[in-house]
Amino acid sequence: MPADQDDILRLTVSGLEGGLQVLHVAATDLKICDADADVQTVLDDSSLAGFDQIPVKDKCRIVGVLERRKRSMSGTVRQHMRPLDDTLLISASAPLTRVLTSLTETSYRLVIKDTDIVGIVTPSDFAKLPVRLFAFCLITHLEMVMARLIRAKELNGEALLDLLPETRRKPLRDRLQQRKKENMQLPLLEVTGFFDKALVLSRVMAVDDHFLGAMARIKKLRDKIAHPLPYADNQQQLIDFTEVLEQAQLWIARLGGKATVVQAALAAL
Repeated sequence: MPADQDDILRLTVSGLEGGLQVLHVAATDLKICDADADVQTVLDDSSLAGFDQIPVKDKCRIVGVLERRKRSMSGTVRQHMRPLDDTLLISASAPLTRVLTSLTETSYRLVIKDTDIVGIVTPSDFAKLPVRLFAFCLITHLEMVMARLIRAKELNGEALLDLLPETRRKPLRDRLQQRKKENMQLPLLEVTGFFDKALVLSRVMAVDDHFLGAMARIKKLRDKIAHPLPYADNQQQLIDFTEVLEQAQLWIARLGGKATVVQAALAAL
């Protein structure tokens, strides 16, 4: 991938990261209970059955959150609610990456727009399209950086196949042959998959022992995003999701730097 195309994709990811905001994924149809209501009656309410966090209103103000627990409770909602404080709040205009980090510390945030609480964001909201779009674009950037580095090392054809396991060689030859039947003359690199590229790089350059493990986690997430499958149903899954995105960003920076060095060395010959 030419450096200018790499810059375009990097700017695209950066634009998505800055442009996608908390309000784009937050649930804005808040289900609210009264502070003086009987707590068990609220929890037994069928209209609230799907909600683990229920904002609590006292007169005209939201004053806390009733968190659903496994044990039964008695008394008023006020006696059991979590009082409102700044650790539960996030701005509607905050970047998604900020709330991703904050939800690894607490399982939800109430969303503020101007001076009003207008929604709630939980781990399940990160399976929505804006987050899928950002994550898929980031992982695509990583794959294109890997391809750029392989090109810089002038690997293609049989030299490239020799670096892959035998089980991958025939499928790639078949795929290339199919493209030729469709009048598409592609270099072999263009039909390799994400993990194929990672395997090649692991054999031709110095990478630490964690490289292939990280690439396997990133590919697994990419497949879930593409199909689509759940990847953020609870707080632990969200923590894992955040870690994988951080790994993708780390390897984009590392491999992108190596590609620039290799290209500069070849240009000097």
